[in-house]
This record gives sequence, structure tokens and C-alpha cells, in this order.
Amino acid sequence: MDRLREVLNRVALLTAALALAACGATAAAASATTNRAGVSGARFVGPRVRIAGRPVALAATPDRVWVADATSGTASVIDDSRRERVGSVVKVGGSPYSLRFAFGRIWAANFRDDTVVAVDPSTRKIVSSARVPDRPFGLADGFGAMWVGGIARGTVTRLDAATGAAVGEPTVIDGVPHGIAAGALYVWVVDIRDNEVLRIRPSDGHLVGKPIPVGVLPDAIAIRNGVVWVTNARFSTVVRIDEATGRRLGRPTRVPARPQAIAVDETAAWVVSLDGGALSRLDPLTGRVTGPPVLIGTSPTDVALTGGGVWVVNSKDDDVVRYAPRG
Repeated sequence: MDRLREVLNRVALLTAALALAACGATAAAASATTNRAGVSGARFVGPRVRIAGRPVALAATPDRVWVADATSGTASVIDDSRRERVGSVVKVGGSPYSLRFAFGRIWAANFRDDTVVAVDPSTRKIVSSARVPDRPFGLADGFGAMWVGGIARGTVTRLDAATGAAVGEPTVIDGVPHGIAAGALYVWVVDIRDNEVLRIRPSDGHLVGKPIPVGVLPDAIAIRNGVVWVTNARFSTVVRIDEATGRRLGRPTRVPARPQAIAVDETAAWVVSLDGGALSRLDPLTGRVTGPPVLIGTSPTDVALTGGGVWVVNSKDDDVVRYAPRG
């Protein structure tokens, strides 16, 4: 119960510490400095776009960035190249803590409403809404479906990509699902309560293999090129796992305090640290940190990748920034 209480307290902190806005930056960073969290790194330089309320999550389309606001239950849209908000906000539901662009739609997991909605990004209208009565939190797409983690009862629900409706019975994981991601073989679920990751076979929704220990308070997860990346909040590490074998790859990589979110492309794994106020870049092949962290803002909570750069939400700054890496 103590660990579950800590998990729920952490979720409460998330709901109270999240803020987004959108902006773009073409410069990488200025001279090295130290932020209020005591992290030494390169100071971020660039414009910022403010968003009122408590924005908490990001989703990137090819030319837009969507920002979820947990207070108003809305999503704002930012033009990637112009680095400014465009159009009016979209009402998605109560406390949308996760966003995902998949199957041509923006999906929002509404924690307070126990729903997952899909929005047509061109019309900005809700085209489907599914009841997920387990406090939906994490979202993933893969195997022709959306996968939703429910933290209240420890379930993972499958939604039909075309209709948005729930398919079959939820998978019960006997834990607290936080992050969730789909790879080439399985749907991977981070159990923040039991400090492990689990694998779901997409064909029947059954758990396969043994749980894989990853650290303490694992939260975010991303998969790229057969490698599973998991962040651990307690000891501020990133762990890599071979998707095919389930074996750990190398030693954990240390990053600034409380890594909160991770996104991976061909050039790097990008990690934002909530308490450290930093954006770290990891080599996609070795998992090692490359260069000093970028002091991206106060309490960053999410990260998304577009062709224009790396977008980060700074919760206590009430803004979103776009970092354009060099090289």
C-alpha cells in the first residue's frame, strides 16, 4: 500500500505541476550555467509560447503540436514552423493527461472522465469516444489498435483504431500501469508499483514471459529499432532492454533528477527531467549521454519530436519550447 500511495501521490503531483505552451527555438543553447535545481548544463535560448491553465501532455503530427490542458480539458494546436498557436482550442474531456497521434487522429486519455476520445485533426471534431472506467493514463498505438493503461484497477484496454470502441476484456496486470508502448512483438507496460515492465501479446491480450525488473518508480517508456527505453524516477536512470529477448542492455544511464518522459528517433533518445529542469540527449546505439543537458525550463513534463525539433512542456513556466539540436 505504501508504494501504491506513493504512485498516487506522484500522479497527484503530476496533475498539479503540469503546464504547457508552445514555442520554437532555433538556437541550441548559450554558455554553460547552473539552474535552480543545481543542474549544470547549457542554457536554453529561444522564444516561448504560453498556454493558460495546466497543460500536461504533447502529441506531434507532421506539422503541428497538440498540447493538452488538464484544467480546462482542452487541447491547443501549435504550428511547428511558425511556432505559434493556430485556431481555437479543442474540448476533449476532463483531465487529459495523455495525448497520442495515431491512425490519422489525435487521441486523448481523459483521467477524470474515464474516457478516451479521438479527434480529427483537420476538422478538430471528436469522432469517437470510448468508456475506459479505470482512470486512463497512458496511451500507445500498435497492431491496428490503441492501448490504454488504467491505473485504478491495473488494466490495459484495447481500442479499435477505426471505431475507437473497446475490444474484448481488458488485460489485468496486477500492478499500476503508467507508461505504455507498442513494439514489433509486444505491447510493453510499465508497472510503477512493482518496479518492472510487462509484455502483452497483442493477438489475445495475454501477458507473456516473466516481469522484467527495471529500477525504482519506472514511469515513461519508448521503443525504437528493437530497443525498449524505460526511465526510472527514483534513482534518475534510463534502462534499455532488447525487445526480442527481454534482456537488459548495458548499465543504466544517469540523467538529472526524476526523468519524466522520453522520445526516441534515429538520432537520439531525448529525456526530460521533472526535478532537474533539463533535457538530456542519449546516443541511440549505446544509451550513453552525449553532451551536457540543456536547461530547458522549470519542471518539464513531456517531450515530442517533429521535423523541426524537440518540443518540451515546462509545467511551472506555463510554456512549451522547441529546441533545435545542432548535429
